[in-house]
Amino acid sequence: MRVTNKRQYFIDAMLELIGIKSGLGIFEDKMVSILEEDFTALEESSYWWKGDRLEIVSMRAEEYESYFIVIMNKIGAIPDRKSPSELVFKFCKQHGEYFKFDKKDLILFVKEVSKLDMAIGLNDQELLEEYKSLTGIDKLIRECRRRDILDWNIPDSRDWDGIISLNELFNEEEIPISTTSDHYFDQRFINYLYVQEKDLKNIHWRQFEYLTAEFFKRKGFHIKITPARKDGGKDIIASKDSGILGPDLIIIECKRHSYDNPVDIQTVKAFWTTVNDEGATKGLIATTSHLTRDAKDYCNVRKYRLSFAESENVKRWLKFLVEHS
Repeated sequence: MRVTNKRQYFIDAMLELIGIKSGLGIFEDKMVSILEEDFTALEESSYWWKGDRLEIVSMRAEEYESYFIVIMNKIGAIPDRKSPSELVFKFCKQHGEYFKFDKKDLILFVKEVSKLDMAIGLNDQELLEEYKSLTGIDKLIRECRRRDILDWNIPDSRDWDGIISLNELFNEEEIPISTTSDHYFDQRFINYLYVQEKDLKNIHWRQFEYLTAEFFKRKGFHIKITPARKDGGKDIIASKDSGILGPDLIIIECKRHSYDNPVDIQTVKAFWTTVNDEGATKGLIATTSHLTRDAKDYCNVRKYRLSFAESENVKRWLKFLVEHS
């Protein structure tokens, strides 16, 4: 099936579809940068998003869907780039004993997998009920709905809490109001940063503090975030009653820096003073950059009470937060 419309229609429809399916609102410039980064081998004339916005463009639906799936994967909304049909064929192969019908019925199943209350051409209600109960069928349905550009339903894998603008991650100091209650960092931002690690250094410095707080919260700590300014040399206070040697009190200082701007020894020494003044069991410097050699040496001498987490550590935090969402 080919779709013919103005270029602006395809751009607007893609942005709206991304917002509905992922819950993450992106602007056109971000969409374009993602596409051009991924489709560098294409002739520029094949860039359907470039040119006169009123120009008529014709595209096959499955081609448009493939671009949509790439963007969804690049913003962390889906874990791979398989189309709905590919997901269903893989599922059928894994459960081959249940799918002995002919190719025509298999195609119908592919098309109607998200509508299992329909007979899908099998005329066998008993078999229909049997594969409704197959392990993984609910996940398959959610993933197919999420990737199908003709299914504009809001994803039902979690309670719908609206679309969050990706720009808030980079420009806003406050926690977005749509973030789940009792959390400090929105899961949609976590999923995005997990696949777009290069953007860690660009997020708002306050958002990096929230990300760090979220990690320690999910590790079982009670969290207190200090004011954005005049924080007394500490950004986060993380406490836990079940420490090995008694209650843990960790003071955390967050430094959202570009990689060519390391945390120096003067910063570490000043923080060490704060750790001691607060009577903390441990101090941690978390950064999207790295520490200078002498700053690391200073920490290592005091390794039981003073440590650091550099960019590679933060990336592992993201992996944990994705896996424990």
